[in-house]
Amino acid sequence: NPGWSDAASRFALDSAVFAARERKPAAGPLLEDLKPLLPAASLKLAEWKYLQVDLDGARKELAAFPDASNQDDAAALAVFLADDGTERGRESAIELALSHRARFPDSPRKREIFFKLTDLYFQTGNFLGARGVLEELAASETDPAIVAGAWFLAGKASSRLATPEAREQAMLAYEEAARAGGETAARARFEQALLLAAEERSDEALVVLERVLESSPPAPLRE
Repeated sequence: NPGWSDAASRFALDSAVFAARERKPAAGPLLEDLKPLLPAASLKLAEWKYLQVDLDGARKELAAFPDASNQDDAAALAVFLADDGTERGRESAIELALSHRARFPDSPRKREIFFKLTDLYFQTGNFLGARGVLEELAASETDPAIVAGAWFLAGKASSRLATPEAREQAMLAYEEAARAGGETAARARFEQALLLAAEERSDEALVVLERVLESSPPAPLRE
C-alpha cells in the first residue's frame, strides 16, 4: 500500500516473512506489494520463490536486489541458485560458497553453506575438499548430532580417495563420529568394520561388528 509508513511497511514485511516460512500462499503477493516500498522485499521474495522451486523467478528477484553480492543472505541464496545441475553451475556455486565463507565467517547461514559446499564437492568428485570442509565444520560446531554427522561424512569422503593414508583418515573420522554418540555411532562403527574387512583384517572387523550389535543399533544394521 503506497500510503503505508515505514513502520507499517516493515511490520508487513515481517508478517510476509513469517508467512513465507510457514509456506503460506499469501506470502508471495504480499511481498510483491512491498517491493516498491522496501528493497529487502525483493530478497525475501527471491527466497520465497526458491522455496516454491521457481528458480528462474528467484534468480530474477535476486538480480533486482540492490548490492546483492555484499549482503549475507543474498550471497548465500546465490550459492544455491547457481547450482543448476550443470557442471558449470556447480563450479560457479563452489566459487560463490567459498567467497561467502571468506566474507561472512560469522554468518547465521554458515552451516547451510558448509553442507552445500560439501554436497558440491561430492558431486564433482573433490573428496579431499569435502573432507576438509567437514572436518572444519566438526571442529566449529557444538551440536553433538551435527558434529557426529560431519565426522561420519568426512569418513565417507576419505574412503572415496582409495589410498592407504585416506583409509586410515576414514577410520579416524568414523572413530570421532562414534565418540560423538547418538544414532550415527553405530553406523560409524559399521563403516569401520567394512573398511577393515576390505583390508582382509577380518578378526578386527568382527570385533567391531560385535561392538555394533552390543550397542542396540537401528534395525537396518542388525539385518
